[in-house]
Amino acid sequence: MSKDFDIIYICETGKTKEEMVDRTYQIKNKNSLFNPELQKQFLIFNHVNRTGGAVINDILSRMQNKTGLPLIIPAEDRAYSDDPPWKEKNAPLVITAHYLFGLHERLQRPSSYFTIMREPHSHFLTAFLCRDKNYKYAGSHMGEIWSNLERKMDEINEKIGHCSIQTYEHAVYHSNKPNPVNDIKPGFFEKMDGTTSEELFSAADNNIKNMYFFVGITELFEESLFTLLDILGIKKTLMWRPGLYTYWRPTKDEMPIRLRKKLSAMLEADLELYHSNRLILENMLEKSNFGDELIHYKQHARNPYNRLYLELSERFPVAAETFGYFSEVVDREFRHSQALIRNIRELSLDFRVARAERERPPSDKFLTRKIQQFTEWLEIYGMDSTPFFVVARKVSIAHVPLVLLCRILLRLLNIMNSSRFLQRIFDRVFVFSSSLNRKGK
Repeated sequence: MSKDFDIIYICETGKTKEEMVDRTYQIKNKNSLFNPELQKQFLIFNHVNRTGGAVINDILSRMQNKTGLPLIIPAEDRAYSDDPPWKEKNAPLVITAHYLFGLHERLQRPSSYFTIMREPHSHFLTAFLCRDKNYKYAGSHMGEIWSNLERKMDEINEKIGHCSIQTYEHAVYHSNKPNPVNDIKPGFFEKMDGTTSEELFSAADNNIKNMYFFVGITELFEESLFTLLDILGIKKTLMWRPGLYTYWRPTKDEMPIRLRKKLSAMLEADLELYHSNRLILENMLEKSNFGDELIHYKQHARNPYNRLYLELSERFPVAAETFGYFSEVVDREFRHSQALIRNIRELSLDFRVARAERERPPSDKFLTRKIQQFTEWLEIYGMDSTPFFVVARKVSIAHVPLVLLCRILLRLLNIMNSSRFLQRIFDRVFVFSSSLNRKGK
């Protein structure tokens, strides 16, 4: 909603918008996977970079007052100190950070891990195919971008012999401070020097089987979220909010086949770990039954404009209940939402159509727009057979004069189109011209 609406609304009601409109989704698994033992433990989210873990953190943070499951994101200097932020806390709670595996040894309390994994090729590209401060990739064309990436791959391969980043995260205890920054810092690969993909996979696989209660999959994000919350006994969730990350980067499907084969060899351990844990999740989903709520959640999450339309659909019941149906606030919000919808339509226009409209002369463009607007008005308000008072109730109070004007214009057009009207005009013109002829003689 607009900033003014939120400010006025909160002042009027003393409530937040989310308290007025329930935008939660129900998590009802008929074959529930709820694990009551987790209610007695400290839950550690080993958040691997570039896997979508920030979205999990965001949902747990926004829901913690309702779920009673506190979320702690420790500062870098406190997580491994003698005074950690959970020192006086009781289970259950969630501790989340990067490079956090190994924290269970310092907790000295019952604890379990969970995490989320991403398809290794995609994970590598998000970690290493980054843009500079001018939002440009390293290369002036696609061929050069891939060439520069290949040089980076060769450098890593020559130095370490593999690139099993995600496997390393779950295989090696991090005795140093966790890192809250979403970047693989310089020096990260120095720690991996001397490791082999076989040793890392064996350690990571063993750790996950013995210490992790859940592993989600980024490519099945909504399914992973519902399953995780079901295991924790949480019955509702909010729509996840995307982060402000790169809106486009070359994907694994766009990689040259030669490079993809080369990268697959470097990601052998990551691929094996990813596939084995994805298979576990798929088996869990096969036994679960979330009904159509999960389907709706996925549809709403993946529709690029759906979130905006959901927001717009909330305006009127919220504003009307707070300020009244015929208030100035409701009318202003109606105009605001119509402007947003109009902007979406303009953004969605075919490029050639948009370019043709821009190349038209200003006068022609203005006239075309006015004719189009008038046509739309006739389509919206031209309910000729419906009583006027019924039409007036269906539209905003500000548009009642427009409805009346359209009604008059429609009647006028109907009269002008009738043969009787045309015959009268013809008769008047004929009589007038005849009288002029007589006077001329």
